[in-house]
Amino acid sequence: MDTRPTWIAAIVLLFAASLAQGSSQRNFTEVRQWVEQEFAKDGRGGLTVGIVAQGELVWTHSIGWIDEAAKRPATRDSIYPIASVTKMVTGLMLLQLVERGSVHLADPAEKYVPEVRQMHNPYPWAPPITLMQLATMTAGTQAGISIPEDRRAAFDAASTWEEAIAVVIPSFKFQHEPGTVRHYSNAGYAILGLALSRAAKRPYAEYVRTQILEPLEMRRSGFSIAEDMQVHVARGYALNKTDSRGQMPWVNPKKDLLLPAAGLLTDVADLAKLMRFQMMRGPQQVLSNNMLQASYQMLVPSNANLQYGDGVGFAAVREPDGKLAAVGHGGVWPEGFVTSYEFDGTAQTGVILLANTYAGRANYKDMVRRILALLNPTSPGGSGLAELEQH
Repeated sequence: MDTRPTWIAAIVLLFAASLAQGSSQRNFTEVRQWVEQEFAKDGRGGLTVGIVAQGELVWTHSIGWIDEAAKRPATRDSIYPIASVTKMVTGLMLLQLVERGSVHLADPAEKYVPEVRQMHNPYPWAPPITLMQLATMTAGTQAGISIPEDRRAAFDAASTWEEAIAVVIPSFKFQHEPGTVRHYSNAGYAILGLALSRAAKRPYAEYVRTQILEPLEMRRSGFSIAEDMQVHVARGYALNKTDSRGQMPWVNPKKDLLLPAAGLLTDVADLAKLMRFQMMRGPQQVLSNNMLQASYQMLVPSNANLQYGDGVGFAAVREPDGKLAAVGHGGVWPEGFVTSYEFDGTAQTGVILLANTYAGRANYKDMVRRILALLNPTSPGGSGLAELEQH
């Protein structure tokens, strides 16, 4: 039998792969130049950036220091607080409990958190807020969280995060009529986290560790970091302050009111594992591909510009200078951290950036989206699933 066509086809494929690899290397060189140019605008702190392709972390680059005074350089192993990127994990917990039959998206939050009924509500005609509304920022709850003085003693006496947040929730307010406006709310995610904890009958942080982080093999991630790993944790530099000496991001999980909204610490390799999962590459013991696909087809409330929207377990952001829609989330911690985590489900490519500076001239979030567009210039981005409806 003449096998020449098979050999010719193999040679063509190898040649194409070689060209693609060369193109990727050129792109990575350009990515490195962009990152270093952006970092140079401030020249403070450090950052770690990674590129994920087909579910694998294929390239990383680190610049600067995670501790300027101690001259500890940023590396692939550096651990950063990821602020609001934590919301993707809380959204995943919601999807898990839905798939396992413990909750429904349409469940009223007060079914699990009756404290919600005590919140100041100028919209008494509105139906009770739902878990879905909390997850998609449409519940109308206030943005931030503070501890009223009349609840300080009870808050201080609380021994768990669940007890502490339950003390504070009655002081929350509705700022918009529920279900009518997309209003970003850390307070809403605190309510959601408590609801899910009570529905699961387990502490929020323990559930996330055993049901999400460990099955995804995210072994360097957590709401607190073991003592032998603390040397890898970045200090944060708030560049809008005259004296920014480096703030350690230590949190007490028992009293961190933003725990389900912004409490996780991790590194670039662990986030790549989460991104691999979100690209529907398993493991399905965490969540079935059917449920993950369904989450990408749920409501993503936005506004008329269609530039940004919040889904269940992710946000969607459209690159303003092009057609690319990125899936993921961003996060900022004003004491000195910025995180950007975005991927293109169509091209199975993603970019992760972790920085330990805040409020400088560098614009890392926009740069991450430009990098994603550079890697796949013709891709529309998004989840990668076929459109359900076109106009």
